[in-house]
Parts: sequence; C-alpha cells; structure tokens
Amino acid sequence: MKATPFNQKTIAEFEAKQGRGVGMWGDYVLLLTAQGATSGEAITTPLVYSRDGDHYVIVA
Repeated sequence: MKATPFNQKTIAEFEAKQGRGVGMWGDYVLLLTAQGATSGEAITTPLVYSRDGDHYVIVA
C-alpha cells in the first residue's frame, strides 16, 4: 500500500528535518511503520501526538 501524496510529503519532510518542525504540527509528529496483513509490505503513516499529563495522545 502506497502512502497518499500528502502523507508522502509529510514523511519526506519528517526525514529531511529529522522530525523537527514538520508542517503545521511542529515537533508533534511521529512515523508509525507496520507490516500489511495481506501484502506483507511495510506501511509508514505519519501520526500527530500530544501529551496529557504523563500520557501520550495519538491522533490517527
């Protein structure tokens, strides 16, 4: 499964900036890589996160 053009751009920016100051989310972006259940291919998805006290909140 190929990432959408928007996600491809975000992933490229994340990698170029080493995760700092990415798009409108700043330093609150992480990349999740999982293996596709059917395809077996690695699928990378950018996610936005925040903190709530000692907990992390991840937005997919």
